[in-house]
Amino acid sequence: MGALKKEIEDRALGLCALDRVSLAEKLLSSLDVPHQHSMDDQWATEAEVRIKAYDQGLIDSSEASTVFERLERKYNQ
Repeated sequence: MGALKKEIEDRALGLCALDRVSLAEKLLSSLDVPHQHSMDDQWATEAEVRIKAYDQGLIDSSEASTVFERLERKYNQ
């Protein structure tokens, strides 16, 4: 199992940042996390706070493509 695990890790680390994020999300969601609902509720609350701040002009937005490019530069060094 060790060699297979190492191969999977190596291949996963070779993915672009966005694919690694997607894979990480899938792996994390496959775990049985008892407090997941609480975390989901907290993220929902945070999203509402951010939407309200945006609607009130307190924060700016960025184009998704700009955000993804920034992430690619940051994590694919």
